[in-house]
Amino acid sequence: MNQNQTTNFELSRAEVVDFLASFLNIQNAEKLLLNNRATLLNSIVSRWVKKLPFHNLKLQAQLVPRAIPNSREAVEDTFYGVGGLCCTHQIAAFLVFKSLGYDCYLGASDVGQMGCINHAVVLVRNLGNPGDLHVVDVGVGYPMFSAVKLKQRNEHVEFESISESFCTYKLVRNENSYSRYNLTSGRNDKIGRVYPKYLDGVWGKMYEFWTETVDILEIQRLINESVVYSNMDMKFNRMVMVCKYEKGEYIGFRGTTFLKEDGHGSLQREDLGSTEKTVLEISEHFPEIPKDIVGQAYKFWKNLPLELKI
Repeated sequence: MNQNQTTNFELSRAEVVDFLASFLNIQNAEKLLLNNRATLLNSIVSRWVKKLPFHNLKLQAQLVPRAIPNSREAVEDTFYGVGGLCCTHQIAAFLVFKSLGYDCYLGASDVGQMGCINHAVVLVRNLGNPGDLHVVDVGVGYPMFSAVKLKQRNEHVEFESISESFCTYKLVRNENSYSRYNLTSGRNDKIGRVYPKYLDGVWGKMYEFWTETVDILEIQRLINESVVYSNMDMKFNRMVMVCKYEKGEYIGFRGTTFLKEDGHGSLQREDLGSTEKTVLEISEHFPEIPKDIVGQAYKFWKNLPLELKI
């Protein structure tokens, strides 16, 4: 790993190929790079969301004011299987793809219509045919299991819906951006997420993203300065959560609730009753996350006033 704190961070191709083989069990990366680059990228994405946890535990374990990880920390938490938020997953995914020679870049995103850049997507050019543009998002609680090809006409277009695990979503092409909507009826209701905007009454707007190139340091600055990480009144900062899609099915914790997909696209809930028991269960299901981080995050959450806790 080579890093200049103020300019860039680079991974060697050998480091990435080793990570793919040892952690994601992709043994033929070099061959796929020559013969089927799209297959390799989608294999990385699919195995990424199944192996690497998405969580805010490291954020909640920090004292205020908080800061997102730099590029080196994001890659280390990825390569060691710790995972994290979008600022870990998406930055690391971008650097992994870039080191393998993909024509990729970062785009800005606003989750929850908060009026700020609080998320990043990875855009990949020319993955299938010249001129194609695909989006990758492994850095949310409802990730994409593969790269999704974007429609680039400057008009309103609704994509076909995609069902992965318990979640069904679709993208919508706006005049100058794209929006992701999650289906809120049926099996998607199990998490209980509330969205700021709805389409046709049943599609909740999760986020909006733009396809203009944003420099890695700039996107990190924007996310770091967004209210998500600095405003303790925001819902995101008053909860604790961790999840991954083990064998393609959701398993995770929100507060003291254990959630696990049942094999039929539905989530089963179990109230564990105490933070102490929850910390032990998380350490069992997510052993890569240091126990002290889990404990500190839940200590912070436990000490929140009841009216603020989510």
